[in-house]
Amino acid sequence: MPFFVIEGMDGAGKTTQAKLLYERLKEKGESYLTREPGGTRIGQKIRNLLLDKENMEMANETELFLYMASRSQLVREVLQPKLEKGCIIISDRFLLSSYVYQGIVGGVGVEKVKILGDIATEGVYPDLIFVLNVSVEEGLSRLPQQRELWDRMELKGKEFHRKIQQAYLQAAQDYKNTIVIDGNRPIEVIHQEILEKVEDVLSSYHRA
Repeated sequence: MPFFVIEGMDGAGKTTQAKLLYERLKEKGESYLTREPGGTRIGQKIRNLLLDKENMEMANETELFLYMASRSQLVREVLQPKLEKGCIIISDRFLLSSYVYQGIVGGVGVEKVKILGDIATEGVYPDLIFVLNVSVEEGLSRLPQQRELWDRMELKGKEFHRKIQQAYLQAAQDYKNTIVIDGNRPIEVIHQEILEKVEDVLSSYHRA
């Protein structure tokens, strides 16, 4: 069954749109909402390591291995079993995040990300990936006003987030089944655009 992913920089609105899509797709049958890093008990422990602001010195390579470990567990414990049962999956982030954050901006290299990604995902690939594109200023303005509430990734600075935004646009051109969505618009307008494209995919499954 279909697998949909919402991507974008911090503050782009991924979590909001993923939840809205999940609520709508529940009406059509069994659906499941997950996130990265996390989504499993082991993945949540890895998430805590990755986002802990006491770990600011974490190397990009270490970051990549941890994300891939969380992803591998999610694929084997959750995604594969649910997809095989006909469940519709919506994920807040997936493999494209590693291409952008570690492969491009982190300088590890997209080829290394691909090698590890092939192992971690075991062929599980989204039917559609939506990249929510917002200005860096807009994205950062949506984060909590109290900086002490920001996680390790959010604290990396405006220039880092600018590179992330540009890297997403670059990666979207090379990554199949990827659609860039203007995330600066009202929440419901964005949701409707995503929903229309998702329903096209669902219709193709029903015709198959």
